[in-house]
Amino acid sequence: LLILQEFVIADQLSLLDTESDDEIKPYTGGAHAYFVSDEMVYSIYRCILLKNEVISRNLFNRPLDCVILLLSAGHFCGGIFENNKLLVHKSFHRYVIRAKQGTSQSVSDARGSAAKSAGASVRRYNEKALKEEIQCLLANWSKLLEQSPLIFVRCPMSLRHVFFEETKNFKLQKDDERLRTIPFETRRPTVDELQRTWSRLSMFPGLFSPPRLFSPLFFFFSALAVQIFEILFKEIIRSHGSVVNFNEEQERLKKLRKKQKRLFRRKVSGVNYPSSESLESDSDNATAEMNQQQPEVVMNISNQRKQNSEQCEAVVNVLSDVNVQALYASIRLNSVSKLHQLLESNEESKEEFLKYIREVRFPPTSSTFLHVVARRGAVEIMEELLLLGCDPAVKDSDGKVPYQVAQNRAVRQAFSKFRSRHPDAFNWNVSQIPELAVLSEEQLAKEAEKKRIQREKKKQRDKVKRIVKHQEKIEQEQRQKYLALSDREKRALAAERRLAASLQEGCQIVENDGSRCFKCGVVLIPKHFEYCDNRFCSLACLQQHRREHPPQLIS
Repeated sequence: LLILQEFVIADQLSLLDTESDDEIKPYTGGAHAYFVSDEMVYSIYRCILLKNEVISRNLFNRPLDCVILLLSAGHFCGGIFENNKLLVHKSFHRYVIRAKQGTSQSVSDARGSAAKSAGASVRRYNEKALKEEIQCLLANWSKLLEQSPLIFVRCPMSLRHVFFEETKNFKLQKDDERLRTIPFETRRPTVDELQRTWSRLSMFPGLFSPPRLFSPLFFFFSALAVQIFEILFKEIIRSHGSVVNFNEEQERLKKLRKKQKRLFRRKVSGVNYPSSESLESDSDNATAEMNQQQPEVVMNISNQRKQNSEQCEAVVNVLSDVNVQALYASIRLNSVSKLHQLLESNEESKEEFLKYIREVRFPPTSSTFLHVVARRGAVEIMEELLLLGCDPAVKDSDGKVPYQVAQNRAVRQAFSKFRSRHPDAFNWNVSQIPELAVLSEEQLAKEAEKKRIQREKKKQRDKVKRIVKHQEKIEQEQRQKYLALSDREKRALAAERRLAASLQEGCQIVENDGSRCFKCGVVLIPKHFEYCDNRFCSLACLQQHRREHPPQLIS
């Protein structure tokens, strides 16, 4: 078995020594790196190559020394591989995602109001604790991380800051040339998944150990042994046929991608994108293959989207690119003044501007300008677009009018107000914009009374806040004044306080001067701490006072 193992590897590596005059012309990027050997094209994962490294015999001889860090859904697993062995590894797990929620608590909080439940608080705490544990682990592994030639990181984008925030002893740099992403899907981060990921990234998994189906008989059938080797390790080294076939396949795929992109954007988005002559002159075979690969995308287009595409064909080339960009910027930035200036400076082509504003559509949902400003909550420019004749009854590819995609209540209220001021401007029933509610005198009186009560309650709350703030200020002044006294003066005041209480007389420097903590100055509770006639509010104040004033032994 060992002889067969060495033979298969030597046979496979000998292919790399042969030189070929052919070159791989198209599409050598992506997740795989391609190389030619004996007039055949092969590929490996590009991420295992070091900086400026080329595929050579040394690549297949060196071990894959690397660091793999996996983080997903509160599960973390990290490991360091050296000399084809898992040198050290560590796993953490914290409850950070609610069942069937799909996102971490911090992401949910960022989307809206933060939940105040006990479970949400636990998840927030666990997120912070998991982050600290990972950063502490990276700090402990700092020397090993610095020596590793490759670092593979797999985590959601919202959690990448966990690895790149600065810790006390170590920080991963975002521009580190050793950083790599894993070019295939990974499962839940565990030690087994860590080793499976490394094995798939490795050139020859398992230290070239041959499977059990090999026998010494295969030694005499080298070609068959190599074929079985390629089948077993097709995830690592994949054959793509001869150079000529590979180049032809890449050219065909390139044409199909361009054809697919052009048809998809034109049909689905409802916008006519002019294509180059080369795309128009695609072969019939490429078109037939594209129609076979994307039947649902091209054939299931609704009649409404086809009508939108036909309407936009006459609008796309009406204005120049400069005017289109200036017009779009003024509308998107909610600048009515810039829109007026643009129309006034192009008085001769004002009709073309108005036609473009009313009929243009934007991908991916075939939205009009009214849809765009309604989503952004731009009320001022929205009213101006309505005055310019933009129809609020036009629907996008999802069948929604601008009123249905409005960002907030203020936008919907602006639509209703415009309808009340211009009742005959558009077909308001189709636009689904309701009439502005007209309140009766009784309803207006109730609304005014409700607002008056709200104002009174607000005044009461503000008054209570001012009183509490004033009392806190007075209490702070009393505490500072009391703390400025020495312990002897404090004990004297306490004695005078007790004497005054027995004589029913008022004799005090500050309020409650006889019942305050000697250390922090707060008013004492009935059950307080005391030693040597010194009174304290808590055991911590007492211990701190004793450390600062140790008792003196009398000789």
